[in-house]
Amino acid sequence: MENILKESSLRFLKKQYASFLTWPMLGLSRKRTGLPIRIYISEKLDFFIIDEPHIKVQNNYSPYIKGKCFSISIAEEPKILNRKRIKIKQTDLEKIYLFIKKNKTLLLRLWNEEISQMELMQNPDFLLN
Repeated sequence: MENILKESSLRFLKKQYASFLTWPMLGLSRKRTGLPIRIYISEKLDFFIIDEPHIKVQNNYSPYIKGKCFSISIAEEPKILNRKRIKIKQTDLEKIYLFIKKNKTLLLRLWNEEISQMELMQNPDFLLN
């Protein structure tokens, strides 16, 4: 019984921690990416609830860090991973999918900790616009 409680508590803490923790993620502003919304990228972190490589997308058009995010896979055919009410227009989602496709190799290298966030930003192949 004690192990079940420990596992349950650990899952709860990981989920809470992941929902509040955004500092390890590199936030890319709309100005930097040319996308209509802010996105966040990082290496794989042990406390992520979603194990599939992904980026986080702000679920509103505010120029400020505001509100919840949703996840989109880093894949040849990106898809939304956590279904919630998406407030972003389909045309803007398509722009994000194209950004992911163009940068898939570098985003996966970051996810797999082969390069750092700084190396990603300095890489001339990283297409921000």
